[in-house]
Amino acid sequence: MDRRHRQACTVIAALALAFSAGAVRSEPPRVAVQPHFAPSTGLAVGVPADVPDGKWYDPSIGLVRDDPLQVDARGLADHAHISVAQARAWLNGQLALEALAERAERLYPELVALRWVDGHPVAQFAGAAPPGAIQLLEQAGAKVRAEQVQYSRASAGALLGRLRDLLTSMGVGDFAVAFGPGGRRLIASINSVGTPAGAQLTAASIAARLPGQFDAMRLDVQVGAGQVARSSSVYGGTDGGNTSDAYWCTTAFTVTSGAANGIASDGHCGTMPRVRDWVTSEKHSMSLVRSHIGGWGDFEWLTTTGIEVDDFYADEAGSRRDVTGVTMRIDQVNVFSWFGRTSRNDWTGSVAYPWVSTSGPGNLACFGASHVIGGDSGGPVYVGGSAVGLVWGWVLIDGARRDCLSRADYIDDALDVSILR
Repeated sequence: MDRRHRQACTVIAALALAFSAGAVRSEPPRVAVQPHFAPSTGLAVGVPADVPDGKWYDPSIGLVRDDPLQVDARGLADHAHISVAQARAWLNGQLALEALAERAERLYPELVALRWVDGHPVAQFAGAAPPGAIQLLEQAGAKVRAEQVQYSRASAGALLGRLRDLLTSMGVGDFAVAFGPGGRRLIASINSVGTPAGAQLTAASIAARLPGQFDAMRLDVQVGAGQVARSSSVYGGTDGGNTSDAYWCTTAFTVTSGAANGIASDGHCGTMPRVRDWVTSEKHSMSLVRSHIGGWGDFEWLTTTGIEVDDFYADEAGSRRDVTGVTMRIDQVNVFSWFGRTSRNDWTGSVAYPWVSTSGPGNLACFGASHVIGGDSGGPVYVGGSAVGLVWGWVLIDGARRDCLSRADYIDDALDVSILR
């Protein structure tokens, strides 16, 4: 296990205890499927065509159940080697804190990010911390510390953009740039293969060509002769593909433009004429409407000949969840789950690098470990019923591969569509 990944697990275990025990909920009750759910073609009798709001369908018992977050807690417990009760306390605290941070960011633009030190949440501010912001964040049930950084949330993205543009202008074709954990180190991970001869890839030479606002950051240039950023649409056996039943990507969430509904996946998946529901064996034709690989992330959306509903498969067992919302903030040590059809797994991980940009898409967030394989691209990243993002691939940062996602809250900027819920 990577050192940073071990540290993240330790922090999660400590944080689970930092939030109030009252946030822990018991085993969710089972709710029988109501008769008014008419089975669609390919669905067994009693299986809902559309999972009710806020619930999930458990195929192991054939029932609709409450509280999908409890399922995520079991996955987190296995990942972090803690009890399910501790894992649930952490997830409850995470969601409460991020919801308050979203409110605090609107009221106090000085709020930049959240991180964790010695098991306690730390709020970073561009300037002095407004007392009202700390009081608001502490409503989540944990003591919040404050620290000052030399950049705002908006300028942080601009800093990554300037570094990204500089490396591109130098002819570097494969790289990733990111804020390191804690936000005080700016990382440039560079593949030297294919870089023009004579390019100066030292921290000093790169820093000398950057504007003055980089002076407060420590630039960490990591150069190697191997691939740095890779999307994962390579192998077959997944949901999105062609009419010859060759499938190479996983679909994520259903979307709407207002005029039409469709389904979203990664932009690098390209034109996929067919989608297959691997649970029901139903197949539908698809037509690519728009794709985006750039500053907002890596997205595409396609219309289908089926009827799109606001559900997604969350694991290889065929568990299906209702989409309840879209996660609007991603901070360090946030815990999310994701599902890819080629790896045939639903993985749980903690975010180590919330702000990452590459020689391809920007505005990624990356976990501390790597499980993604070819064909997982486009799969759903989620917490409970909230859409967090789409599986992208991996980057090489700090000497190890890190799984990355495109953020669901940017899909409207990238494609002018919203996630169905």
